[in-house]
Amino acid sequence: MTHLFALSTAAADIMNISLRSRLSAARLTYIDSLHSTSRQQSFTASLLLDEAIRLCCPSVPRPLDIAANENGKPYLTAAPDVHFSLSHSAAWAVCAVSDHPVGVDIQQCRSFKPNIADRFFHPDEVQYLSSLSPAERENAFYTLWALKESYVKADGRGLRLLRQFCVDIACQPPAITIGTPGSLFVPDFPDPAYRLGVCVQEEHSETPALTVLQHLSTPSNAKRTDTIRYRFFEAVAKLQFRRQVGTDRGPFQSRPKVPIQKLSPSRSSKMVIHAPPF
Repeated sequence: MTHLFALSTAAADIMNISLRSRLSAARLTYIDSLHSTSRQQSFTASLLLDEAIRLCCPSVPRPLDIAANENGKPYLTAAPDVHFSLSHSAAWAVCAVSDHPVGVDIQQCRSFKPNIADRFFHPDEVQYLSSLSPAERENAFYTLWALKESYVKADGRGLRLLRQFCVDIACQPPAITIGTPGSLFVPDFPDPAYRLGVCVQEEHSETPALTVLQHLSTPSNAKRTDTIRYRFFEAVAKLQFRRQVGTDRGPFQSRPKVPIQKLSPSRSSKMVIHAPPF
């Protein structure tokens, strides 16, 4: 069985400590390294996954511990048989949870991009798009794009597969005519400016239901308190850092020397922060 969830990317306050506590330290480190819109989208998508797992698989330990296989596909270390997929585009984040390998993708519809179709779509798909009227072509392009991205995510071997399989959207439901068999879906999405595509690696899979969440619950009065606490501790941390490196000096203060500690060989190697695989 496959479940779909959607949430507005503006629904989660990134400064809310109660919400941040639901995510792992590694995930927060990655999110905080992003900027502007990407940071907010990634934060909301991560919380949506946490909420989806809480609702569908309450026995899975949280915060979620996520690793990646040899192809870079993410999985839950505590429940590798619980499959999931995430996507976000502009104002929306979506998540799929399934007992089979699954992929989900959401695309904001803009204008038709023939260069993308020619480069990444199967020749049969490009030919099909060429046969449509301009009005039909734009809708078909984004439907195909969402379905092909969802197929790649379910497979887990990367974007190099895009031209190696073919999707037929002229039939209902859409079908994979060339490639690994599976089930494709184009669920109705409440925002007409977006297209949603889902691929489940199971033939004749049951049509997934979409749940659109209005918000993520937090304890009463926690939002304002957490925001104030977050800003306070952030300001304290910045002040301590400036004092440590000598950039917060008064007019008559000399620059303090920063002590240099002798590190053991095990600690002297360069630290590399690896981003989570999604």
